[in-house]
Amino acid sequence: MYDRSLGFVAVAEEDVAYGTAGTSLVYQHGISVNPTFNENRVVPPVLGSNAASNGYRLSSHWTGNVTLALSDEQDDLAVIYGNMASLSTSTWTFGGTPENDSLTLFYDYNGVEHDVVGGVIQSINWNLANNDFSTLSFDMIGRAATKYTGSARTPSIPPAGEITTPANISAVVIASTSLTNCTGASITYTRQVTAMDRQRLGASNLPQPVVYGRPTIEATFTFDLDDNSVDYLDDLIEDNLTGNISVTQDSGSFVMTNAKVMGALPTLERGLGTVDITFRATTMTVVTA
Repeated sequence: MYDRSLGFVAVAEEDVAYGTAGTSLVYQHGISVNPTFNENRVVPPVLGSNAASNGYRLSSHWTGNVTLALSDEQDDLAVIYGNMASLSTSTWTFGGTPENDSLTLFYDYNGVEHDVVGGVIQSINWNLANNDFSTLSFDMIGRAATKYTGSARTPSIPPAGEITTPANISAVVIASTSLTNCTGASITYTRQVTAMDRQRLGASNLPQPVVYGRPTIEATFTFDLDDNSVDYLDDLIEDNLTGNISVTQDSGSFVMTNAKVMGALPTLERGLGTVDITFRATTMTVVTA
């Protein structure tokens, strides 16, 4: 039996061509990979027989969610962020021209490694926790996973000391007001990416996904219900522009501009109150160390 906790997660930039596995593996603070194998399997439509058939696979592709422990280290995150953002020194602009068109995902069950080429990230989420390590997760589409048959790898997992702890998350600033009543945050960047709907005649492989349409930038903060959070609820009711949002992450940061409130009103009930307020922004940058 395989002890999956001894497996690993790694990524690599595909710097030769789409669908050609990257060779410079960057090992991650892996937590989980939740893969889905998708196939288009069709039973032949011809007349003349009612015999059972398992059909024919016409095409296949991979989709899945990858969850990592969050750090602010550029050398760990560059391949991932680079698939969705442009880079200037240590500042990643999400929605800018990506640094790489595709990546390869490698995940190992401590004995069986699957490699997914042609990976394109559809959305990325940062979950900033007040009572646990923070996490980064992303949804990805790629060509169907293949089993690795090469020489045994020697993973080099980044040190645990790089992982973001509650004390590393500070200075939540919204519209120039520094807040001390935030107990958690979730930031998500989502973009539209094509799938097998663009499969070409004469081929059964996933064609290179195309990013199109407008991205969505949303951040949900959990606040103690107080004067500041009530002010943001006023912005929701009056449809006011709240302003810019920044969150300091150790030596890095998240900055969202032109934010508007999209959240919900808090429940009225006995006890101390909290409220989840969602902001939608137009641009976002992430600074790494």
